[in-house]
Amino acid sequence: VIVVYVNYTEDHRYLEEEYGTLKLFGWQIQLWGDPGGNVKIFRDGQEFDGKWSRPTRPDTLSFKDAKGQPIPLKPGNTWVELVRLDANVTVKP
Repeated sequence: VIVVYVNYTEDHRYLEEEYGTLKLFGWQIQLWGDPGGNVKIFRDGQEFDGKWSRPTRPDTLSFKDAKGQPIPLKPGNTWVELVRLDANVTVKP
């Protein structure tokens, strides 16, 4: 599981879908640009704190620890949760 802290820009809401009088709006989530942000990666029963990076939109997300070394992911499925910058993530064993 990867928890990515991102900026939700409240001033850039946009209309996603419209059903008669019901209008559904979305938020712009800034998941690119420098300097990136914080990330928590949970793997093999451990928690790894680091930073995510994605300089431009075509780039892929990369994750590095406090020493600047890549945080490797295991083969298989990975779940990603995007949370606001001020989110408090509680981990229960």
